[in-house]
Amino acid sequence: MIFKQKINVTATVLNIQKYGFWGTYARGSRGNALYDKIAPFDVALACGVAANKDNLKLMEIKSDYRYFSAQVTGQWHGPFNADEFENYIIIPSNRKVEAALSLLKKGDIAEFEGYTTELKNVSASSEKSSTQATNQGKVELKNGRNIIKKEATTLYLTKIRFNGYIFQ
Repeated sequence: MIFKQKINVTATVLNIQKYGFWGTYARGSRGNALYDKIAPFDVALACGVAANKDNLKLMEIKSDYRYFSAQVTGQWHGPFNADEFENYIIIPSNRKVEAALSLLKKGDIAEFEGYTTELKNVSASSEKSSTQATNQGKVELKNGRNIIKKEATTLYLTKIRFNGYIFQ
């Protein structure tokens, strides 16, 4: 794991997915048990104008393995900024942080602290380079005719705060 940048972000949870044995089994060759064990959660977030309650009601959200999509279905309030959306592939730093992620729900406002990372040598697939993770994850944002695509971010999560509790 290569630490890139320290981050601290407070945002609204749009979606949370947990990956484990049955998901890895169901995906078959699409998944990688080691990667799902190292990074067992995806958390999609919105902050700024995107987290405005009126704007949250306008989003049709879809997700699948390491993929997140948000489509605006009405008149957006304010500027639409793709940087206000993120899909984090989460590597919990310890069991307390992992337990907190299991309690996190859509709509919660949470503060995330940790390091963006790059994973090396976690792919068991012969199709992937030995220095590449199984699936970097994708984010797709649609607002009218505009479609913005970007990579998800892998986050080594050291601290999470929500509903008056701190886990670290």
